[in-house]
Amino acid sequence: MSDKPQKVVSSSDYTEEYFLTCCQGFSEFGSTTGNILPLRLRIPWEIADIKPNDLILDLGCGRGELVKQATLQGNNIIGIDYSPAALKLSKQLLNKLEVNKRNGKFSLICGNAFDLPIKDETFDFVIMLDVIEHLYEEETNNSLRNIRNILKPNGKLIIHTMPNLNYYRWGYPIFRLVEKVRGNILPKNPRDRWKDYSHVHVNEQTPRKLSKFLSKNGFKSNVFLYNLNDFKNEKNIFFKKIMSILVNYVPFKWIFCNDIIAIAVKK
Repeated sequence: MSDKPQKVVSSSDYTEEYFLTCCQGFSEFGSTTGNILPLRLRIPWEIADIKPNDLILDLGCGRGELVKQATLQGNNIIGIDYSPAALKLSKQLLNKLEVNKRNGKFSLICGNAFDLPIKDETFDFVIMLDVIEHLYEEETNNSLRNIRNILKPNGKLIIHTMPNLNYYRWGYPIFRLVEKVRGNILPKNPRDRWKDYSHVHVNEQTPRKLSKFLSKNGFKSNVFLYNLNDFKNEKNIFFKKIMSILVNYVPFKWIFCNDIIAIAVKK
């Protein structure tokens, strides 16, 4: 347990509207009630290679779709979120899950990353997807130390975060210029594309920055870029192919890939 950080984003900023209209994956959630995971959840889950009997903590469980999928696959999982709106949506989703389809067990807790009500060396995996960019630096350090404590000796921490600040600094201005030529006007600040909620991103990362956070707090990590954009809204086949090359191949991906994944273990 750590002292409460001086600065935190208020849980009241994460409303039901946020989770249902802004938080990435809301369209899949609305159309499939959590039966199909958005790429930002599905790919890190697959990379983690979690086995059916592993005990998992989903830190920042949001709408609860990952908790649902883990339960269906036979995992025992605890979902934690400090947003009452998130827990409400998670409970609604999981209460609809038929008992005979629950191959694993789940529970939901109202809590936060810097004060985890959990015994040390409990979990095989901690999943932290699209959370770290919402935590101030002091809160991030406290949270990572707590996560390290509750992981088993061979346990793993799986992180996904976006944006990649290198894309926002270098790649986005190029993309914006190309889109302008194509007749599409984008805001100068990429965050203005989601103006109502851009203020909740208080600790955006680069791969190098995330590696330093993890090392500082007792983790050995593999941090890498992994494209999670399927460009399904791009109708021009030529531009779709070009964008796919830019986000998937070195050296272009260093400034055009917007997703960061980390797999971390205790030092």
